[in-house]
Parts: sequence; C-alpha cells; structure tokens
Amino acid sequence: MEGRHNNFISSINGLVCLRENKCFRVWNPSIRLTSKRSPAFSEEMLWIPYNAFFGYDKVNPYNAFFGYDKVNDKYKVLTFGRVGRGRNIRHMTRLYTFGESYWTTIQDLPFDPNNLCECQIFVNGNLHWLTNRRDGSLKLVIISFDVEKETYGEVLLPPKLDGKIRDLDLHVSNNYLYVWQFSHKSNYVLWLMKEYGVQESWTKLMIIPRKSFHISRSHICGYSDPLLSPLCILGNGVVVLRTTCSRSYLVMYVSKNGKFGCYCRITRSSHPWCGGIHHESLVSPPYVST
Repeated sequence: MEGRHNNFISSINGLVCLRENKCFRVWNPSIRLTSKRSPAFSEEMLWIPYNAFFGYDKVNPYNAFFGYDKVNDKYKVLTFGRVGRGRNIRHMTRLYTFGESYWTTIQDLPFDPNNLCECQIFVNGNLHWLTNRRDGSLKLVIISFDVEKETYGEVLLPPKLDGKIRDLDLHVSNNYLYVWQFSHKSNYVLWLMKEYGVQESWTKLMIIPRKSFHISRSHICGYSDPLLSPLCILGNGVVVLRTTCSRSYLVMYVSKNGKFGCYCRITRSSHPWCGGIHHESLVSPPYVST
C-alpha cells in the first residue's frame, strides 16, 4: 500500500478498511494481503461532510463505515451521501460487500447524517452512532445498524444521563460499548454497557476529575483547557486517552490512584487526529484476496 493516498476507515479482525478516491480496499498488514478495489461510486453521489454538527471534519469526511457479518463471514462498507442539487437534494445510503461487483442502495437513515458526532463504533455485529431524533424533540439516541440483517435499531442510553450531543461520545473496547461524558464545566464520566442492548446494564465505570489533568495544558495543545477522549480502556482501571486538539498526545490515566502519566506526542500535524485499535491476525478471506 506504499505510495498511495489512503484514508483509514477502521480495523476489524485484523483487516484494515481503506478508502482510495471513490473506492475501498481491505488490507491485512500482518500477512500483506490486499484486496481488489471496490467498484467506484457514481459521479452523482455527493459526500456529506462528516461531523457537520461541529463543522467539516478532516478525520473522516466521507461518512464511510466498516462492519463484519459474522453469520455469513462477509465484510461490508456502509456509506452516506446525497444526490441532486438545491432543493432537490436527498440523502442516499449505499452498501458494498467485499467480493461483490456492485453497490446496493438500502433503506435511508432514520436520522440526519449531518448530525453524526462519532468515529466508527462497531460492537456485537452492529455499527453505532449517537445522534438526535428526527422528530424535533432533540432527544439523544444511539442508532444501530445490523451488518448481517442490514436493518436499523436503537440502543438506549444510560437512564437519567444528562448532557447534550456536544458533551457525549461513543466508544468501543474489547467488544463493549462505552459512553464518554465530558464538558468544559464538569468531570469526565465513563459509562460501560455490561450486557449489550440491556439499558439496566449501564454502569458508571469511573469519574475522572478535570482538575487532575493539569500538566502543561497550554504547552500540549496551545490553549488552556483541552478535552480528553478515550482511545483504549484497559483492565485494572487504566484508560489510554488522547487530547482532542491539533497537537495530539496520548495520556494514561490510572483510576486506582487518580493520576495521569506517560505523555506521548503522536502527531505534529495541525489537523485533527483520530486513531483506532488494530489487532494483528492471519485472517485472509478468499473473496478479498487479490
């Protein structure tokens, strides 16, 4: 894959999904497997700026999401776009299954794709997004997409969870769904869904005092009060976080002693950074091999 301009989408089972212009590939760096390109999108399909709720996001501006159908052992890419011009614009949702020679148009999204606020969250065979209802209530919901059945559903948030969409994030670690609650005025709160789909199983895993993160904030991010976002939730109350600013750093937090440590700069770029967890594997589906 050297020498090509690729956009990282996500990694599942050791396979990395990459976007090249209007096409997608699957890549396993451990065994140097590279799939054929997917068919290209038609020219009338316009990409919706990802994370438009906050403005254009350079992390994933293409609304492309990677999922795995365990029942049929198939890897798929779900994309959101729009067709038409002016008042005639309408949203369109398309799905590609690696190994096939075509895209399919599926049921439209049950939410406004311009209000998405997440990087990819794939748990229990479903893709997930945190968004507002379309009914005008502005109620927060987690919308799910079953990659096997290709249908939408809903996962309930923790009961009595306070916060606006700007103050919440979804995360995944070890195939568990998490909600990260944050704001400039309160402490960080990490929620864990112990049993998928069961609202009563939401547990407040830890509370991280904002004032405890105080080491050279302005030096790290160029401004006085950067926010933190989980990258990986480890065992024994340890969380690896990243600073949500242009000069991104990795930070480790240990809940047992309430201390931060192990600062590590991960980019010198002025653009936002989004990373993911990749697990090495020998997975080599025959239908994605070149």
